[in-house]
Amino acid sequence: MLMLLYSALILALLVLVYAGASLYSSAVLSQQANADRRSALSFVQSQAAGCRENVRLRQGAEGQILCLPEDGTSYETRIFLHDGKLRTAFVPKDSPLDADLGDAVCPLESFELSWQSDSLLKISADGAEGFAACRRGEVK
Repeated sequence: MLMLLYSALILALLVLVYAGASLYSSAVLSQQANADRRSALSFVQSQAAGCRENVRLRQGAEGQILCLPEDGTSYETRIFLHDGKLRTAFVPKDSPLDADLGDAVCPLESFELSWQSDSLLKISADGAEGFAACRRGEVK
């Protein structure tokens, strides 16, 4: 009888340890997802705010592309979503987008951009929203 009680106690402790580990794992995954969203928003906000020329939005294969022209050059930085990652590419302004050449910034499932006014860009990343003050260019 004592052995049965001891076995039940050990089994209960194992279940408790498993439940705690599973809860901790889901908390860490949730924290990482929040960090990815914040990273994406802050990256786009800082890039857009640092651009002194007109910012443009273009339509790409997987959604919108943020085009940030580089001062005095024929190049631009493009920020876009491809294969579940926010990516950035430094390319000539009139070149087609080769998404595989872009550098991955962080994992992301959805990325949307819209103008709230002529100088306020709304950024949505996996349900989180942020805003960036920048000059509006044409939308292609």
